[in-house]
Amino acid sequence: MPAQIQYRQFGIFDKIFKKKEPEVQIKIEEPPKKITLKEQLQDEKERQIESELRKQAEEEVQRKQLESFTVQKQVDERDQVILNLENMQQSSNTTATQTSKTQETPQRSIELDNRKYKKLLNRVKSIQDAYYQAKVNADGTVSHLIVKNIDGSPKTFKDVAAFHKWVKTSLKERAHKLQTKLTPYQYYITQNQGTERPFTSEYWWTKDAGVYSCVVCSQKLFMSDHKYEVPTGHATFWNHIIDSVEYLEDNLKVPKVTNAFVDTLYKNKIPIKRCVCSMCEAHLGHIYNDGVAPYFKRFSINSASVIFTPKPWAKQPTQTNEEKLAMRRRVAQTKYGLSEFNSVIEHAKLLGIQSYLEKTRPVDLRNKSMEAQSEEKRAEKKDRALRYASRVASNEKKEPKVKREKSPSSANKNQPQSSPTSSQSDRPRFNLKGAASVSYSKKSNASVNKTEDKGSV
Repeated sequence: MPAQIQYRQFGIFDKIFKKKEPEVQIKIEEPPKKITLKEQLQDEKERQIESELRKQAEEEVQRKQLESFTVQKQVDERDQVILNLENMQQSSNTTATQTSKTQETPQRSIELDNRKYKKLLNRVKSIQDAYYQAKVNADGTVSHLIVKNIDGSPKTFKDVAAFHKWVKTSLKERAHKLQTKLTPYQYYITQNQGTERPFTSEYWWTKDAGVYSCVVCSQKLFMSDHKYEVPTGHATFWNHIIDSVEYLEDNLKVPKVTNAFVDTLYKNKIPIKRCVCSMCEAHLGHIYNDGVAPYFKRFSINSASVIFTPKPWAKQPTQTNEEKLAMRRRVAQTKYGLSEFNSVIEHAKLLGIQSYLEKTRPVDLRNKSMEAQSEEKRAEKKDRALRYASRVASNEKKEPKVKREKSPSSANKNQPQSSPTSSQSDRPRFNLKGAASVSYSKKSNASVNKTEDKGSV
């Protein structure tokens, strides 16, 4: 065995490869702090407060649990009562149907309307609905409720298949008539449920006052007050005229829009329902849930399925400058002609000539009667004035009457002796100042003297 080689350890490498010994940390224990009585009391108070708070929290949790249990119990009882009522109603309905079946004549219950779209409640009956207004009789025949024969009897069919065949042929005839009436574009949108490209329709930006009516049946659908601005490229409304629009839930697919001008908030949204005319079931557009108050519905309507009729008072007159000048010239000419005509009539009146116009003018009886009444009043006034003048003249010609004084002897004979104050002259006369002055006439003095003589005798 070779001798083991002892490797020399150099002093430089010893420092590098030498393991560092862990430093011994000497922990100096501090003396325990002395806790005072105040601190102890404060700690005890804090512990008591924490314990009280924990107890309050636990009580609140328990109370809430009890409340939830009581509420759930009440809800369960209510649901049970509702279920019992529903079961009782179903049982009563079944008994009523059984009794009605036994009493009535047996008839087959067949749905004659085999259209695929989903019918909604409170739907207005359209022309298509009128075709399906029929009933199945007990013998299997179908009698129509609206369509009648020439003699007035209801139209009847052999069976249900014949009825459906008649409905198909009648609807085809109606579609053929619409093809002749409408343009291909209008027919595609109204009958094949098409949609216009944004910003290409006719009425997407109109703000005039008027009414929007259906192209097919000319029923009034929307008012201009129902329209509002939305950056979608279609005519949008927030409401419609009552019972003019119906909703369907079929064929709600809309083509994707890639136009950059359409707002991203309204682009490629899924509609809720399809908007249809209540009279003819023509497709108008789609309805969305992002409208304005109060209904929060947005009616996106195709312009090809609608006709706009403006209000007559909303049409502003459009005139050029030349037309305005021509109208002013006509007004000036008419004024000048009227002034000349009036001057001619005045000259004729001054000369006492009756003009041709007055000869040919129709006599107004009312004006004539008024003129006659005014002439009568003037004549009466003249008569009164003449009478008054004649009276005045006659009064001036008459002489004034002179009153003769009677003798005292005649006066004493007629008048009693014992009443000297009975004559008018013996009455007191009042001055302007209010003082009374008594004046006795000769008659009163003579009578007084006679009485005195008799007394002396």
